Amino acid sequence: MSSVAHLPQDPLPIGRRRAQRTLGGQIVAWLRANLFASVTSSIMTLLLLFVLAKACIGLWQWGIANAIWIVSGNDTSACRALRGVGACWAVIPEKYRFILFGTYPFSEQWRPALAVVIFIALFVVSSRRSFWRKELFLLWAASLIAIGCLMWGGFLGMSFVTQDRWGGLPVTLILATFGLAFGFPLGILVALGRRSKLPAIRSLCVLYVELIRRRAADQPVVHGERHVPAVHAGRRQHRQIAARPDRLHPLCRRLSCGSGARRSAGGAARTI
Repeated sequence: MSSVAHLPQDPLPIGRRRAQRTLGGQIVAWLRANLFASVTSSIMTLLLLFVLAKACIGLWQWGIANAIWIVSGNDTSACRALRGVGACWAVIPEKYRFILFGTYPFSEQWRPALAVVIFIALFVVSSRRSFWRKELFLLWAASLIAIGCLMWGGFLGMSFVTQDRWGGLPVTLILATFGLAFGFPLGILVALGRRSKLPAIRSLCVLYVELIRRRAADQPVVHGERHVPAVHAGRRQHRQIAARPDRLHPLCRRLSCGSGARRSAGGAARTI
């Protein structure tokens, strides 16, 4: 009777503490095995944690603490005064139409907005397995025709808009849609070609894959080679333009620009 009387009334707290102790022990064991297994591993872990913490603090200071969220009117002097210390989020509500629709005519931007809505509706419908029928292909064809009519216009009172005025989110969705539509079948054909027993087809497919891989790997090198020197030479080029305004355009010397044109060019260079 005494042993029964000393039993706990509710054994759940003991089970919970045991589970917590087991979970905590598993976490500590994982940390010791993967992050602090040796002195070198511990040093590298602490170093990476320091770098990550410093990056997070810098991101917080740049993106939130020192950021400019609202500007009065179109005055951007506060954003320019930051000089990279903080983000200028005020440009998003001011230029959101340009970000979303590019240089599409302002009064006609309801058309690309409607095209974006149609794309989103197509993506949602296509993600449902219950709609995977042949009617879905007809829906996609009709919707793409409607999107093309909306973007180009030229009928039903809609003004014609050339492709060089398109931009922003509609163009991104168009390129992504057609890229996926043609990319998946092409990838399957290339994969089958690499396993072909015909040497010519197998060699062409392998060459295509390696070229595409090399192109993706070379992009950072190409952009770095072109843009990094331009960034470093930007200030020196602006000084040269301000000192020699006739260098603003190669034809300026041939056209014998007058002093007024030279002063205008110099003022433009100083404004830049």
